[in-house]
Amino acid sequence: MQTRQLNGWLNVLKPPGMTSHDVVVWLRRQLTRLGATKVGHTGTLDPGAAGVMPLCVGKAARLAQFVSDCHKTYVFEITFGIATDTLDADGKVIACTDTKIELAALKEILPEFVGEIEQTPPSFSAVHINGVKAYKLAQQGQEVEIPARKITIYELGLLKYKTQPVQKALLRTVCSKGTYIRTLCADIGARLGSAAHVSFLIREAVGPFRLEEALTLQELQEDFAAPLLPLDYPLAHLPAVRITPEQAAKFCSGSALEGIPRSQQESIRVYVDEKNELIGIGRFDNALLAPAVVLSSAQEFSC
Repeated sequence: MQTRQLNGWLNVLKPPGMTSHDVVVWLRRQLTRLGATKVGHTGTLDPGAAGVMPLCVGKAARLAQFVSDCHKTYVFEITFGIATDTLDADGKVIACTDTKIELAALKEILPEFVGEIEQTPPSFSAVHINGVKAYKLAQQGQEVEIPARKITIYELGLLKYKTQPVQKALLRTVCSKGTYIRTLCADIGARLGSAAHVSFLIREAVGPFRLEEALTLQELQEDFAAPLLPLDYPLAHLPAVRITPEQAAKFCSGSALEGIPRSQQESIRVYVDEKNELIGIGRFDNALLAPAVVLSSAQEFSC
């Protein structure tokens, strides 16, 4: 297998018990033998969680920023009455309450969490504090103050609720990047006057990457090339433009192009006439389309 073929995306089903870094390292070891030069991800998933984890291979690593902005879908379970230091089931219990959660009350407050809201990431998270990941400071017993940030919850629905033997609620949400489901669970509990933590979490989707199409590590080990998705697979939300080979040579050498119809979106996919291969991402600078990400060489289009 040639290196040029190892450019694209893998829709991986991350298992619980592995960190996102563990998955990347595992895949990198497998693909390095086949000629891949880079393997990365578009956002971490908690070690105890499972679900969709898009991995970028080769040139796709340069496009990760555009996938990070995609909406994410989660199904998660809140366990009421118990709070942990990590806000999930793997943490140390730090508080217990016996508040009775009424189903009607739970349904009533959920809309308060839909829309643009402020959320404070957990102290056990990968957020950087003065250049150090917050969870490393928390593990050392240091007090971690993380500023609140704005996130967007597009959808939040209750799937199931039970009171025995423990009060639990199963929900599904569609949210923006930067959303911490652990914090969402704790905040919902606090709104109801109860301690709470996330006791189950699975990511169903990241943009076009869907759980039903995700492959386990065992499935990937059997064949890495077949499931490799094209570079532009997760970029359908960006408008596209096709340019001539002469323009492509200029674009890939770093020159901005004139005469390209301006898009309302900041970033735009760039293709060459009569070809389906993505050659880069452009951004408009006034009336010029400037290269932001270049995936091909100018020599490919030089006469």
